[in-house]
Amino acid sequence: MLEVRQVTSPLDPAIGKFGQLQRRVYFEPDMLIPPGVIRAMVGVPLAARGNFLVVAEEGGEVLGGTLFHYMARPNTGFSSFMGVAPEARGRGLARRLHEARFAVLDAAAKGRVNGVFIDVVAPERMS
Repeated sequence: MLEVRQVTSPLDPAIGKFGQLQRRVYFEPDMLIPPGVIRAMVGVPLAARGNFLVVAEEGGEVLGGTLFHYMARPNTGFSSFMGVAPEARGRGLARRLHEARFAVLDAAAKGRVNGVFIDVVAPERMS
């Protein structure tokens, strides 16, 4: 059964699996935030910026995920990464991750976040 959830512990094994997913689906793996840095970011409350990871899992495998941030002063989110495994595409995972991202951002804003900045990179052909 597919579960979409927020990762709140830096010890959660989903962080490493998310890192593997990123490397599989992103065209320039050396430009990604590595799992060790994500572990340091997750769950560390900061007044001006929150860092969050939401994953979509099925059978213990991370099929999709999104790493994003909340900036308090402009009450806005910034998406660092969202990806879905090629074999899981077409199942609505990206939509569910996007909706979960807004729910987490709204919680961080203690109301409604103004929006989220999303930088989209989708090469025509990926190997």
